[in-house]
Amino acid sequence: MGERIPALRAEVAALHAELPRNGLVAWTAGNVSARVPGADLLVIKSSGVSYDELTPDNMVVCDLDGNLVEGEHS
Repeated sequence: MGERIPALRAEVAALHAELPRNGLVAWTAGNVSARVPGADLLVIKSSGVSYDELTPDNMVVCDLDGNLVEGEHS
């Protein structure tokens, strides 16, 4: 699982860049997430972070109940 999370953070951050480009979101509303294979975890965009500021580092990892497991944002 150690290598999967950084790769998923990068993939989810890249996919988020496509959302405003394609007119699919407004402001900071809406997101893409990815389930971590083999774990009850997901990688998702931090709440309130604008799309033009997103990087793999500010993606967060949550459990399936929405509890923060890894990351510095809510």
